[in-house]
Amino acid sequence: MPPKKIILKTEAETGFILAGLVTPLPSYRIAWYVNNSLYLQLKKTDDAVISDYSKSSHNIFARYWYNESITKSEFFLLENKSDGSLILPELKEMDYLLMIKGNYYLPHQNEVVKKLLKIKPVQTVVLLNVAKLKSGNNLMELSKISNAFNAGLKHL
Repeated sequence: MPPKKIILKTEAETGFILAGLVTPLPSYRIAWYVNNSLYLQLKKTDDAVISDYSKSSHNIFARYWYNESITKSEFFLLENKSDGSLILPELKEMDYLLMIKGNYYLPHQNEVVKKLLKIKPVQTVVLLNVAKLKSGNNLMELSKISNAFNAGLKHL
């Protein structure tokens, strides 16, 4: 009998969009603009706290979340910068990260970018390849924490 093949699907293969946004706006304002632009209802969730034990410091990053049940998509707006620290250090130019989980928006990702670029205070929007990011695990960990947290919200 031939050996069984096991195929491991990564997040990127199962449907995942990551966009970096550059804007001087505070998190609550960019969340408002993204909500209006993409017709979402992003809500503030618990801030992400990332500890750097070597420096004995804790950095707090704002997080917003929305579950679109019709398209089975989840939206996460994450602050990338906090007191000189970054969630994704190789993207130091990006102020915010918009993560869209689910397959529905994959063929429409360019339209999403175009809508975000129409927001006047947004200077640029860049689609990012998570597989090429050295610190992409930081983002995946925040996503898992968000999923665990938001699982409780879905039952409310």
